Amino acid sequence: MKDNLPLVSILAICYNHEKYVIETLDSILHQTYSNIQLIIIDDCSHDNSVNEIENWIKLNSVDCLFIARTENLGLCKNLNEGIQLCEGEYYQSIACDDILELQKIEKQVAFFKNEPDDVMVVCSNFSTIDKNGIVISDTYFKEDFMFPKDVFSTLLSKYMGYQIIVHSPTVLLKRNVFDTVGMYDDSLHQEDFYMWLLISSKFSIGYLNEVFAKYRVLDTSLSKQFKFGGPFFYERSKVIAKFYNSQGEQLDAVINFQLKQVKRILNEGIITKNINTIINGLGIYSGMAPFYNKSSFSIDKNLFEIYLAYPKIFKNWEKNTNFKFVKNKYQLVYRLGIAPIFKRLLNLKIA
Repeated sequence: MKDNLPLVSILAICYNHEKYVIETLDSILHQTYSNIQLIIIDDCSHDNSVNEIENWIKLNSVDCLFIARTENLGLCKNLNEGIQLCEGEYYQSIACDDILELQKIEKQVAFFKNEPDDVMVVCSNFSTIDKNGIVISDTYFKEDFMFPKDVFSTLLSKYMGYQIIVHSPTVLLKRNVFDTVGMYDDSLHQEDFYMWLLISSKFSIGYLNEVFAKYRVLDTSLSKQFKFGGPFFYERSKVIAKFYNSQGEQLDAVINFQLKQVKRILNEGIITKNINTIINGLGIYSGMAPFYNKSSFSIDKNLFEIYLAYPKIFKNWEKNTNFKFVKNKYQLVYRLGIAPIFKRLLNLKIA
């Protein structure tokens, strides 16, 4: 039976996950799908993770490849090396604090059989748990969620109230997609978002409406550190700027969606009279302004129109010294950084 199934490579990456790694590895070991290649990489953990993994391998007589780093390389370099070692037709990565539901691989491999060849990725719903394994939320996506047909476009804007619609622990993808889009970029904090942009700009992404992973929310989780304020948009801006430089044919589409996002956030800020919301919207532009001039049309003209539409907000912006509303250093950076941009816009000769 095993010989008749496509090989699935699972890459488990551990860093100081001694409390959770066994639960993660057990969720891989007990998958209902039998033809799995397991690669485990420990990125020079400072806790007892390596011993936990070695004991688990010995206790369960697991045939796998285990690499224990003697120096910390970071997530992207480990992902890239792990992908090179993968022999499977399909590929899945997982952090060693998350958990796979037992039928995930079996059902997602079956999903691909009924989809067109250009569907290179399938993702799913997931639940969230805390550091003790207690359920925070049974599902991330609500019952009325409808996965978009045009994933590329929706990745660039908020969709049905969700900032993120493709979540790495739920993903299974065809290994050969990396032959087209390349590997992960270790200069980015949101490396997975960059990868979904690259893939969705060239291929289709499917969705299977079941909960197939448990995502553990810790104080060290990137999503909890960034949330969806200034740091989140700053890092996202870096990703899209990188995308601009690598995918010129998609540039206008990306910029159009980003401008729509800026306008949407500004409108929301005006209606709610929430200055923090306005700063978030302007922060998107502030971080990406150096790259807008690569577009085939005038972004400055579009932004100038936004300025004209909201004169009361920007009037005397540079003279306003009331920072009582500033909650963190990122908003303060945006606050101080916006004025020079609009000063430049005011001096432009708009065609």
